[in-house]
Amino acid sequence: ENTYPGCSSDIPTPFYSLSTDQKPDWTCSHPFQPEIQAYWDELSKTHSITPRIRFGTLVLDAVWDSDQSLYQVTSQDVKTGIETITQAEILVSALGFLEAPRFPDIPGLTNFKGNLFHSARWVDEGLDGKRVAVIGNGASA
Repeated sequence: ENTYPGCSSDIPTPFYSLSTDQKPDWTCSHPFQPEIQAYWDELSKTHSITPRIRFGTLVLDAVWDSDQSLYQVTSQDVKTGIETITQAEILVSALGFLEAPRFPDIPGLTNFKGNLFHSARWVDEGLDGKRVAVIGNGASA
């Protein structure tokens, strides 16, 4: 996600550094997405958490079981639809409020015949020579 050309941080990148794993050598105050992604990939490898992360998974329910002192987490694989229940001592919600891109409610949008995509789900189809409309704004738009 968020791999569109020019994708960068909209806040000074040291705020992305964990206090336990500072990165003093960012190339600039607002580096591009690949540098930020590389930092988090390295942290994940350094602390051996990659094998414990479930990508492409939607959490449907998480309930604390006080008798077992565990969370009962019901999740669904977004590609297959298969649901699983997992027990966990620790549950970390890594969901950002911008995680689900939204399109504006514009009359006639459903009748638009051209390609339509959100920058968070970038489609690298080459836009050179095409008429392109960008709707919305923000630090990364």
